[in-house]
Amino acid sequence: MTSAITFIHCDEKLVYVNPAATQIMGYSREELLGRHFWELIDPPFREEARARAHARLRGEVVPEVTEVRLRTKSGEPRWLHLTAAVIDYEHRRGVLGTAFDITEQKRATKELRENQKRLRALLEHSSDLVTLTDDKGKILYVSPNIGRMLGYDEPDVVGKNALDLVHPHDVEAAFKGYATLLGHPGRSVTLLYRCRHKNGSYRWMESVGTNVSNDLEGSTVLINKRDVTDRLRAEDDARQRRAELAHVLRVAAVSEMASALAHEINQPLSAIVNYARGCLRSLERSRAPNELEGALEEIAGQAMRAEQIVSGLKRFVRKEPPRRAPIDLNRLVENVVRLLQSEIHDRGLDLRRDLADDLPALFGDAVLIEQVIFNVLRNGIEAVVRGGGPGWLSVRTAMHNESRLEVAIADSGPGLPSSHEAALFEPFFTTKGNGLGMGLTISRTIAEAHGGYLTAERGAVGGSLFRLVLPVTGEEEHPDTAAAG
Repeated sequence: MTSAITFIHCDEKLVYVNPAATQIMGYSREELLGRHFWELIDPPFREEARARAHARLRGEVVPEVTEVRLRTKSGEPRWLHLTAAVIDYEHRRGVLGTAFDITEQKRATKELRENQKRLRALLEHSSDLVTLTDDKGKILYVSPNIGRMLGYDEPDVVGKNALDLVHPHDVEAAFKGYATLLGHPGRSVTLLYRCRHKNGSYRWMESVGTNVSNDLEGSTVLINKRDVTDRLRAEDDARQRRAELAHVLRVAAVSEMASALAHEINQPLSAIVNYARGCLRSLERSRAPNELEGALEEIAGQAMRAEQIVSGLKRFVRKEPPRRAPIDLNRLVENVVRLLQSEIHDRGLDLRRDLADDLPALFGDAVLIEQVIFNVLRNGIEAVVRGGGPGWLSVRTAMHNESRLEVAIADSGPGLPSSHEAALFEPFFTTKGNGLGMGLTISRTIAEAHGGYLTAERGAVGGSLFRLVLPVTGEEEHPDTAAAG
């Protein structure tokens, strides 16, 4: 630590300097003695220092302590913390000054102030809201961008409990996450919850809390919050648009199936009419009622068959919000086969089914998964027809592994050209002249939304092989039902 400068000047000339003065100022003692003291003061501060010294000599009240900037012999500015007093020196009035070099301290203070300014500007324009809380949840610090993000001024929230801003439905989960942090110094926890805006609305925040107790005195939690409301809203809108498009594609598919569907329904209706006429003829011949029993049973059976066809079609095209529930995968496959049976039969195709027994229930949206199977199977029908001649299709269900089920759909068509494999699931890519190019895109999106996947490859004996793999359990998280944490 450098010693204090001590000097005396009388009639504005230096008459005494200590060794520290020569060391700091860079002058020799001989160069300093007899020199006007004001020549050492940096020009911008010179007149003010001179006026203060003269006032002090006149007996006026002047601050004893001040800061002054000097110029060293090399021209370098040095800040001094100066204490001055009037004394008698060899029968003359003079000024005794004691000064400490505070240049580095001033520089550090300036750098700190500039860093704080830069940090504040950074936090103000950051996409993250930064909060420091104690182990009770009291807010110790909040970054200035809270006004832009949540409408509050900093004094509005500092000293308040952070949970006071959390949506009532999310408080419990947020508290559990906070408690987890307090028990594990250095650990981070990511939470999703809603924070109240000053205007009373709520914003979804993705929050990363870190226990920094090892870095700061006491138990302190650093929380970085990012507003993800618009992102979640966009994801929700995208889900709704996908559902709308999926519905449009289902309706379009049924429109293409209209003639085959009319034929399919016409069969049980014709049978009903024939059996009914047979009953009338039997009544005209006065047969016993028990002789009509078989015919009436056939009428009932054919009527139920027609009802099943219509119900299956209505279920397939019904516009409903996604609903997840346990699903019998084999039954789902049978429903799709029933819808396409007439088309498969009319085109002279052979359908091979290999449905595994004792499959666990699949958790998901039955209509959407049914649409995936329908899209792939119908594409297979069209592929075989384009290949010319009779052909076959196969549908197989099985356990993919202990936690996933698989539906494998193969066909004897021309197969996938290698040039098409990369683009097969791209939107608007199609090999059909009248196709929209969205069926497989939507199908893959549905599979991924259920935590699974849909792949395509060339079959082992030619044709194409599609694999739909889905987890047995699991549900896609939605912002309105997501637990905060």
